[in-house]
This record gives sequence, structure tokens and C-alpha cells, in this order.
Amino acid sequence: MPNVLLNSSENTMKSRKQPANSRGRLLSPDQQVKRARLHAPPLADPCDNSNDSGFGVDFLEDESLCGIPRPTTSDNSISLVVLSQPESQHRARYQTEGSRGAVKDASGQGHPVVKLEGYDGPATLQVFIGVDDEHSVNPHLFYQACRVSGKTASPCVENCVAGTKVLELTFCKENQFKVICDCVGILKQRNVDVAQRVENSGAQKSRKKNTRCRLVFRTRVELPNGMTETLQVMSNSIACTQLPGMPEILKVSKTSAPFTGGKELFVLGKNFLKDTRVIFQGNGWNHEVVPDKEYLQPTHLVCTIPPYSGPSTVSETVEMYVRSNNRQSEAIQFTYNLPDGRWGQQTAQPPPENNVADLLQDLMTTETLPTQSVSSVEKFLHDIEQQPAPVTAPPQPASGNQFFMVASQIGGPVLNPIVH
Repeated sequence: MPNVLLNSSENTMKSRKQPANSRGRLLSPDQQVKRARLHAPPLADPCDNSNDSGFGVDFLEDESLCGIPRPTTSDNSISLVVLSQPESQHRARYQTEGSRGAVKDASGQGHPVVKLEGYDGPATLQVFIGVDDEHSVNPHLFYQACRVSGKTASPCVENCVAGTKVLELTFCKENQFKVICDCVGILKQRNVDVAQRVENSGAQKSRKKNTRCRLVFRTRVELPNGMTETLQVMSNSIACTQLPGMPEILKVSKTSAPFTGGKELFVLGKNFLKDTRVIFQGNGWNHEVVPDKEYLQPTHLVCTIPPYSGPSTVSETVEMYVRSNNRQSEAIQFTYNLPDGRWGQQTAQPPPENNVADLLQDLMTTETLPTQSVSSVEKFLHDIEQQPAPVTAPPQPASGNQFFMVASQIGGPVLNPIVH
């Protein structure tokens, strides 16, 4: 009887025994899952054909990911083709946020498609993120490929080759050796990790952070003569940052100005980049203004209103909008008018600032004065020339009342004075 109790107590203690760390403390359920993942056997390498599974031709362990694009074999019998290019902009996922989804194709409805033409044997497709260089293949330092899971996503395996994440998919005869890359995402690396990686490799770190990349597709095939070759091709360039929004004008300091322009214009808005330009256009006339660089900010700018030189009457309304990053804002109405409306009804340009002598000389030239008054005018002009020019003050513009008095004294035509 005692032996039975002892055995039952020992079995109870064994059944209650839980995993513990090196200090003898029990592990929580989360810690147990992490330990199980840590000690789990590695995933099978789909390129490993040592078990004669016929999955694909094995890549060389010491084969570098760097090189030059080589889409066809040496005998031009086999080629690797990108049937559907990826989208031109895909915001990369940061390590601290959730999935941004897989890279879409250019249409935005599907995903990139790669086909292996002229080959009917087992093959594996490797996908990784390369630099934005169409002449050479090099892994990107700041961006890595990441696996995106989903109910309809293609199965793939994520491996690491020389510090670069590589996704591996399978070419199948059932799909006519086409692979839909609907499980490939882009992950942004932390700057600290990039610096550590550069330091360990001994390479020189570039000061400029390139935010563009390309998808690199490569596979290894066996030729009829028994030799194996590696084919690799790159996609079009992909921008990994969020594109700025459309420029927008929220408020302006002026909605009208004289035809001569020259006044400062303050614009409040959104998404003003370094290449921002302010456009005035209307009635077959347009003018592009460069904002003041000192006051150019993403939310405001300062520029000088240009003079209007198009066809006009008393006032003209044109459109004004902002163009930035090859995008333009909605146009607003801007009015050019005469200063105080005092220059008449038929011309938008003010008369020249002539003095009385110039006005009288014009009258003599056009023969609007009587013949007996010509001598009086000549004497008047001679007297004006003999007078010393003022030193401190510039010549004054023509006075309508002064012109009226002089014309009446010399017997000229009676003109209406210009009202100021």
C-alpha cells in the first residue's frame, strides 16, 4: 500500500512539472512559445535537392547575390522574363508597424508575375530587394524583402543569404512556369542595424539614403549539356516612401493687384515642395513665378506678383494655382485692375510720366497748335531748358492743371484737365 501511494505521488509530481529557466523559475506561456520556436528545427530549404525531391536546382552556398542582370542563358535557350512589373510606389513597412501588404503590379489590381521560358525542369525563384541600378545587381542596405501571409498568398520560404533576406518560390508546370509574387513585401531596416551591418562588412557607408529600390528575381537552371547557370532580372524602380499629397491653396494675402504687379503675395496651403512654382494664366497669357526660397515651407510660401501683359481693359481676371512634384492645385481667381481706376476706360497701361515740355513738344509734332502759337511754344521750351535742373528732387510728373494753363496762354486748343 505505501508503495502504491508513493508511485501515485511521483506520477502526480511528474504530470505537474512545467518548463523552467536556468534559475529554476517557471516559464510563462508566452516564454514557452518563444523557447519552442527557438529550438524548433529549421525549415527545409526548397533549393536543397539532396533528398531527390526534384524541387529545383541547388544554388551554390558561396554564390554572391551581386552581379549583372542576365535574363537569358549563354545559348539563348532559356530566359527569365518579368511579365507584370511592380507598382512604381510602395510604402515600405517599418519593423514597429503592421503589414503594408504585398507589392502590387503597375495596374494596382494584381501582383508582379515572373515566367521561366524555354525550360521544363524543376526550378526555384529567389526574390530579394536590390538597389536602384539597372546596370548591376546589389542588395539594398536599407530595405529587405519580407514574407506577407494571406489566405490566397503563394507559399514561399524566407531565407537569409549573406545578411540579405531572400524569398523562395516554386516554378510549376501546372502554372506554365509562371510565378505570381503575391507574398513579397518590403521592410525598412533600422538605421542602427544598417550601420552595424556596414561596420561588420567593412564597407564605406554612403551619406545619401536612397529611398528607391528594385525587385531582383533569379533562378538556377540546368542546361542540356549538364551545366548549370544562374539567371537574374530586375524589375522597374520602386519608390519606398509615401508620396506627398496634392498641393493645396488654403488662403492668400491678396486676390487682386495692379497690372504692374510687383507686390508680395503670401500663400498658405499644403504640400509645397522645393520645386514649387506659382502659375498665373488667363486670356492666352501665363507667367511662372519662383517662390522666395527663404520663406518656402511645406505649408506656406511668399512670391512676387508678376506684371500682367495680356490683352486687357479696365480689369482682367486670371487663374492662379500652385504646381509641385508634377502635380497642381485647384486654381483660384486672381484679378488684375487699374490703380484706383484713374487711367481711363480703354487702356490698362498708365500714361508715361512726362513733364509739361514733353507734352508740348508732342503737340507741335502732331500739328495740333495754331501756326501763330509755334513761336510762343518754342520760346517757352527754350526758357525751360535754361532753368537749372533740381538737385534734390526728381522731375515731377505732368500736372493736368499746369498743362491747361500753359496751353490756354499760348492760344492752343482747350483740353480737359486730368483729374487726380
